[in-house]
Amino acid sequence: MIRAILVAFALTTSQAAAQDKPLPIPAGMEPLVIAIVEQNSQGEVETLGSMLRELVIWAEQANGTLPEEGQSTLSDQLRWAGKTVGLRLILSDSEIAQGWAARADLGHGCIGFPAALDAYWGTTSQDASPQQIATLATIARSPVTFASKPEMLAATYHQLVSNAEGALPESLSKTLIQNGPAAIPEGAGCRE
Repeated sequence: MIRAILVAFALTTSQAAAQDKPLPIPAGMEPLVIAIVEQNSQGEVETLGSMLRELVIWAEQANGTLPEEGQSTLSDQLRWAGKTVGLRLILSDSEIAQGWAARADLGHGCIGFPAALDAYWGTTSQDASPQQIATLATIARSPVTFASKPEMLAATYHQLVSNAEGALPESLSKTLIQNGPAAIPEGAGCRE
């Protein structure tokens, strides 16, 4: 059963399945998202732990096997950990980032990078700037807080991009730090 869920999930999030539709984040920008979302407390990029855990939880929600909110037990957490190991073996970093970006909560009722890019800046994933992608990756770390508090978003964005400097090309890091996060227009959102 677990393997069937993993295989089905892998197929739906794989690059091959995405060829018919646009990717949630521009191809090639996955390392930027991973470097911002998956940092540990020392600023190092981890092994896609939180992204994988969220992918497993989303898959279980779709399958109807997720416990009620607040009812997560140690057994559930161990089950999710086992499934993330399985996903890590069959999905590439790029596939994990793309699958996660398609479902990430980005505040103001926006789920997934395509919806947020359209709602916040009227752009598509293919036309998104690195600054917009980095801003969304930052928002995803705490969507309720950052989507409504631009000053906290800016401070966290600068910290996360600074911490990611070693994982990103120097010119990209420099540009992202100089420009800061993309401003989210007041009143923008997917639904209230």
